[in-house]
Amino acid sequence: MLGKILNRSLKICGGRISPTIFFSRRHRVAAFTHQGYREENQDGLLFFPQKQRVTLAVADGLGGAPAGEIASQIALETIEASLNENYSLADAFDWANSKIRGLSLMNPYCRGMGTTIVAAEIKEKSAKIYNCGDSRAFLIDARSRISLLTPDDSTAFVCFQRKNFPVSFPHFEPEEYYEYSRAFKGVDFLTNYLGNLEAPIHTLDLPLIEGDRILLCSDGLYKAISYQDFAGTLRQRKSLPQIVKELFERAYRTMQENEAGDNLTIMLHEHQS
Repeated sequence: MLGKILNRSLKICGGRISPTIFFSRRHRVAAFTHQGYREENQDGLLFFPQKQRVTLAVADGLGGAPAGEIASQIALETIEASLNENYSLADAFDWANSKIRGLSLMNPYCRGMGTTIVAAEIKEKSAKIYNCGDSRAFLIDARSRISLLTPDDSTAFVCFQRKNFPVSFPHFEPEEYYEYSRAFKGVDFLTNYLGNLEAPIHTLDLPLIEGDRILLCSDGLYKAISYQDFAGTLRQRKSLPQIVKELFERAYRTMQENEAGDNLTIMLHEHQS
């Protein structure tokens, strides 16, 4: 079975955007990826349906290093190939890390390249979340409560935990950390990513009921809009494409106003029993 990978910006026509809709027998996903306020898009996303599950993934190539778009593409293609061969996601991440690091060492153009990754493996009554880097996963439950599912591998997250009690996950109503990370005044850099010497993967097992929604996104989304706008949009319980569209429009408008911003990728899944 072949998954579907998007790693090119979807066009905005006539001022309107049209999120891509992925669907299989039990799963429906709206997704959008765009270069934002950058010249190229180093983000990518994957939708991979299987008989008993669906796998979603967002990769964000490191913008401060060369060949970020190559790293994110390798990660997504490796996950797709691994799932086609019935390997686990954990094995896929190990394989992707080795391939990215190997190419980085062999090719001078690719030296230092890397990518974040966040993925959700969704089954009939549960999900398993994986992440490495600062791309995030959120749960919007059937009662419209929001939880952050993934820790950031970043200096901002380390500093936040030192100033506060250690954060456990799912992290319910994460407004304090969400805004702290947006306003962080220190030198915020990634402490972990695919392509690193070692790239440990965080995992979280999550029960799901009908109506629960899982959002995967690159940092271009949450760094561009406030938690109030982010949560307010997600709680509206509109259709998946409409929510993705509104999140993108809010983020892109902020980028235009500030004349700065990052690539932007969003995937939104609604669970059906």
